[in-house]
Amino acid sequence: MTKQEFLKMMRFPDEWEAWRLYPDELFAVQLGEYEQGDEEASEHYRNGAFQWWLSRRPNAEALKQLSLLTDFDPDPLLAEDICRHIRRAEG
Repeated sequence: MTKQEFLKMMRFPDEWEAWRLYPDELFAVQLGEYEQGDEEASEHYRNGAFQWWLSRRPNAEALKQLSLLTDFDPDPLLAEDICRHIRRAEG
């Protein structure tokens, strides 16, 4: 499966790839964890991508982009939770 196929299946907004926030390293990790049927709970993979970035202590610009990505996420509850994590990381 290609990265683009995976991103589409897991409902990642296009901005993840356009803004280069879904590197091959992250794709390899998530593809390695993927099991058929996981797409029914795709928010877990999007949450995992946000957490992957936050665990790396991103700079202010990356945090801003991550915050903007929450505006595009199809799951408002996930977006709200990630915003809280981003605010803590900014603090």
